[in-house]
Amino acid sequence: MAIEFFPVIEGQERDELIIFDGGKSISHCSDQLEKIAAEIQVPPLEAFFNMSRAEAIESLDEDAVEETESEAEETADGWFLNGAFCWTREARWFPAEEGLKTVRSLAAYLREHPEVLEEGVTGPLIVLQEIKELLEQAHSEGKGFHMSCSF
Repeated sequence: MAIEFFPVIEGQERDELIIFDGGKSISHCSDQLEKIAAEIQVPPLEAFFNMSRAEAIESLDEDAVEETESEAEETADGWFLNGAFCWTREARWFPAEEGLKTVRSLAAYLREHPEVLEEGVTGPLIVLQEIKELLEQAHSEGKGFHMSCSF
């Protein structure tokens, strides 16, 4: 099962945002992208990750969410299972400009160092470009965003 990793823009439904390959190409190289982000001193894409309970139900289903919650630790911030974040009560939004800095920096690095990803940089660059365009639009409209995933 592949994990799709994509942005959610404040005020838009998740299924309104279509990203090349569902963002799987950046999901597959997320560890490498996180190391690159540290090297170039920008927050990794994962720093913008947030999944609300409603998004979890949409991504999984209500029974799966409730089963996870029965085993998870509930805190004021959300639910954690074995120390790993599951989801929050309400969506948390980040300024689009912060995400743009990361996306632009990662894309520039991949263009300059295409050898850094064994599977190639074409897919990740397409996804980063599409995320950049969505975040530019969100920024121009004064909307926040967060990264989310689907299984």
